[in-house]
Amino acid sequence: MISSLISIIIPVYNVEQYLPKCLDSILAQTYKNLEIILVNDGSQDNSGKICDDYAKKDTRIKVIHQKNGGVAAARNMGLSIANGEWIGFLDSDDWIEQDMFEYLLNLTLKYDADVAQCGIFFEDNINIKEIQYPKKEYFAPYGIEKFTNSDMQLIINSVCNKLYRADIIRDIRYDTNYPIGEDLLFNIEVMLKINGIVFGILRKYHYIYYKDSTSHLAPTLKKLESNNKVLEKICNLVKDNARAKRYFEIEQLKDYMDMSSKIVRFYRKYFEPCKKDIQKRLRNETKELLTARELTIVERMKLMLIAWFWSIYKILLCIIWKFK
Repeated sequence: MISSLISIIIPVYNVEQYLPKCLDSILAQTYKNLEIILVNDGSQDNSGKICDDYAKKDTRIKVIHQKNGGVAAARNMGLSIANGEWIGFLDSDDWIEQDMFEYLLNLTLKYDADVAQCGIFFEDNINIKEIQYPKKEYFAPYGIEKFTNSDMQLIINSVCNKLYRADIIRDIRYDTNYPIGEDLLFNIEVMLKINGIVFGILRKYHYIYYKDSTSHLAPTLKKLESNNKVLEKICNLVKDNARAKRYFEIEQLKDYMDMSSKIVRFYRKYFEPCKKDIQKRLRNETKELLTARELTIVERMKLMLIAWFWSIYKILLCIIWKFK
């Protein structure tokens, strides 16, 4: 079992500056039985050539060139040709510690788990923030139907710090309709099928924060709505599990706060439909907002302001940002 093939799927798009470090970190892995699938998603720089050059150096690398379809479509392509007994994902502008996949595979073997997760370094050019859950190694020997709120809080949305048993995700595909939140949706679909997930405490994945990346620019209306629609779909997927459904309903309320903050900060007239939709939904849940124990008093106050007193909410946010 320790010689199991691991397929690593990496979407590549216009990352010539960062791709070599990403690929070097994979080729340096202490676990050697790897299938490395590079999906060049219509790159317009030298990323495609870099992929081909690396494939000439190492026979474990397979390169697929396709028209630009986005990260979800690229990962789906990788999943369709992956041969491994285990599957991992990596973003092409990030990099990993040299023993990450050995560490994750050993965790799955130790607990007979279908999924293993490690901690993350979240970093930019100056700072490094450590994201690690939990404080000690933890195995949940069940799927989402028995997850507690604490279990669900441990699941980092990203797929890139995890190792998945291929048989579990063989028939799962990314929904290409969502530009934001697709990782979370994929993970929840996986959690509906697993018999156990193990959470490691060691940080092995380096998520690189680039200020000029699309995720840090002013959001579009489509992006603002995407994560909320993902949460709606998840609530429907887990509707038979009252605890899980409740958890994601509360997450959706918190998402309204995040969306509203972005609407204020990056305000444009074309955000009006999104703002009005949020207010309509919250006004229909006024009683719920007043009584939701899972939300703090401050969070409930924010949501009430968003629902009924948008102008005051906007002024307060601007004052807070001014003094930060």
